[in-house]
Amino acid sequence: VWWGLDLLVRYGIQAVCRYRTRARFRRIADGERDTHEPAVEISFPKPAGFDYNAGQFVQIAVPKLSLEFHPVTISSAPHEDNVTLHVRRLGDWTAKLLALTDCNEQILLEGPYGASSVDLDDDERYPVALFVSGGIGVTPCQSIGKHLIHQHRAHGRKLEYMEFVWAVRHISMVQDIPPLTTKTEDCKDGKVRVDIYCTRQDEEDDDAFSNPNFNLHYGPNYN
Repeated sequence: VWWGLDLLVRYGIQAVCRYRTRARFRRIADGERDTHEPAVEISFPKPAGFDYNAGQFVQIAVPKLSLEFHPVTISSAPHEDNVTLHVRRLGDWTAKLLALTDCNEQILLEGPYGASSVDLDDDERYPVALFVSGGIGVTPCQSIGKHLIHQHRAHGRKLEYMEFVWAVRHISMVQDIPPLTTKTEDCKDGKVRVDIYCTRQDEEDDDAFSNPNFNLHYGPNYN
């Protein structure tokens, strides 16, 4: 009985009735290289009553594909009006998502779930933040990093320094998922530093990306 009630609440009420919404599917990080692995960005306006914390994840299902739910980390920050999810192609279900890109489809949303093991609101204990990620693993770092910057700007959270390190195979992922959307003034005063390490360099990459707020490095060796 309790198992059936849990299914009814999570899937029947929450996913189907409360948080059913239409989302935009967009193919990203799709370079013209056989070794490059594309990803999908799923974005939708935040549903009424859908509150989440930075770094949490949701379970989503795309009825057009199946009613199977899959866990996906939220890459947007709680204060943003649009919720974004980024999924890299890893298996059959994610491969099917690529066929839905550049279109709007209905999704079922369940959650959010998870909690950070660190008290992000304790700015006395954590005035400095370091984020290190690789590839699509940047999603929770994106959410938490943007949240901390927003809390600092809007609510006076103490943030002495933030270092954001991200290693990617190709620069196209950085173009499609700009880290932190950092404002220039945060970088100029030395409060936020973003280092991007691109492990696969091509001749056209030098002119393909330019952002004064990011420090771009090529190759596996840190120079």
